[in-house]
Amino acid sequence: MVRIVCRAFCARFFFFFMKQTAKKEQKLNTLGNRGRALEDLLEAAFDSDSETCMFRQSNRIVLLRDGRAFPQKGAPVDFVGVVRGVPVVVECKETKANRLPLNKSRFPENEITALQRFSDSGGSSFVVAAFWKHNRIAVFSFRTFKGLMSYRKSVYPEDADVVFPVSKVKKITEVFQLHDNISRQRRNS
Repeated sequence: MVRIVCRAFCARFFFFFMKQTAKKEQKLNTLGNRGRALEDLLEAAFDSDSETCMFRQSNRIVLLRDGRAFPQKGAPVDFVGVVRGVPVVVECKETKANRLPLNKSRFPENEITALQRFSDSGGSSFVVAAFWKHNRIAVFSFRTFKGLMSYRKSVYPEDADVVFPVSKVKKITEVFQLHDNISRQRRNS
């Protein structure tokens, strides 16, 4: 009788433990993949353009025993490379809402500093935001984005330099090149 009770208890505990472990893994997968859809979309667009050489900067996710996860110190931007002769860095952000919050947890200081330094060095820095509710991708030049950050708590798709539907994502390299041409004309004037 004692063995039967012990086996039943062990079986229940085992299934409870497995269920809790599965929940933690599901949560960790969600945290680790947040923002990944836009990055995958952009990577496919960059790969389809023969004049573009963009490298995806990956951050390792450190998993803690209590189910929390955080990115290990790594690259401060998501993509770095050259688009049709223009040095470019891209930071990707996603939201399911109408707006993208500009808080410190969403845009850490190291990301802003990296975008600023690259821009100051003569490259083009961009923040690309996916507004999934509207099925739109918004491209902010760093200059525009920094200006908005100085007085806004969030941005909307209409605040961006360029907005287009997700289905036209392959045009993003043209947007980067066009923006660089405009920036060079401003510098020369």
